Amino acid sequence: MNLSLGRVDQYRAEPPRRNPNDKASDLAITGAQLGSDWERELRAYWMAHRYYPQVAAQRGEQGVVTVHMHINRSGRVTAVDLVASSGSQFIDAAALGTWRGAQLAPFPTNTPEDEADITISMMYVITR
Repeated sequence: MNLSLGRVDQYRAEPPRRNPNDKASDLAITGAQLGSDWERELRAYWMAHRYYPQVAAQRGEQGVVTVHMHINRSGRVTAVDLVASSGSQFIDAAALGTWRGAQLAPFPTNTPEDEADITISMMYVITR
């Protein structure tokens, strides 16, 4: 995705990576077993709705922001909180705004749980 601004050739918001054996993974889902297909849809939502705040790009701000979300069975994000700041108020606001009130994929029909918690880290990078 190339959204150039002035001398900034390219900036992007990286998709989260998941390694179920790595506790430092960029994506952690607790409270429900949603499966890899659902996780792919979560990543697809991020890729379709992500954006790099123009002010942050102009200032050369980048970083990793971590948010915690609570979602219900229908896929509605009912709460979003900042876990770790990127160091940029604009990037943090963009990350929170991407997920606030989002309608994600509903849980798979064989998932007995009614809600889940997701902690996700997103990397905002300027490539020159």
